[in-house]
Amino acid sequence: MEVEREKSRLHGKLALGGLAVVVGVAMAGRAAFAVPITAKVLKVDVTSAYNPCTASDTMSNSGYSACLNPTLADPLCKFTVRGKGKVRLVATHDNVNVFGIVTDIEPGCSGQVLDLIASFRVTTDDCPPNTSPAQSCTLADFVDFPLGNCTVSQAGNCEVLTTINVPAPALVGLEKHAGIELFGCGFKRTSGTDLPSRTFSCGIKVP
Repeated sequence: MEVEREKSRLHGKLALGGLAVVVGVAMAGRAAFAVPITAKVLKVDVTSAYNPCTASDTMSNSGYSACLNPTLADPLCKFTVRGKGKVRLVATHDNVNVFGIVTDIEPGCSGQVLDLIASFRVTTDDCPPNTSPAQSCTLADFVDFPLGNCTVSQAGNCEVLTTINVPAPALVGLEKHAGIELFGCGFKRTSGTDLPSRTFSCGIKVP
């Protein structure tokens, strides 16, 4: 019951979110590095992930190099015609709430485990260890870092609800400032065979 109440509370907060390029964890005082006055929420849709075009064999009508016959990065787990997904990050005073969901995935993916992954860079005033006053530093990039995982239900849904300090302990906190630049995110299947580099990617569909 407590878990469901927490989900309801966080869902309510996340529903207010807009798109941001940098997530800033806001705390008392001011960071020693350049940060925007506000950057608390990032919200992005999820789309199908395709393999890259590495050997162009055609051109688009608009003049861009292309490859015919595009292939899904993960043919086992794909959206039905009603499929969709979202990823949201919401900065609090001492953490970042993380929410990701994909719905209406084809039945062949039922029971598979999907990791919610993100690539990002963190600049903080939390360096070096055991030093006062602390200094600003940029951490080594996190590349396809797993934030949490879920198992695809028989209904074809998969939901992750966590905070960034769960997979990355003490990454952000009350006594330090942090700017988090997001380079990419999505879901990646980590069970079964023929594991893909990505299953679903953060992105948009036009139109």
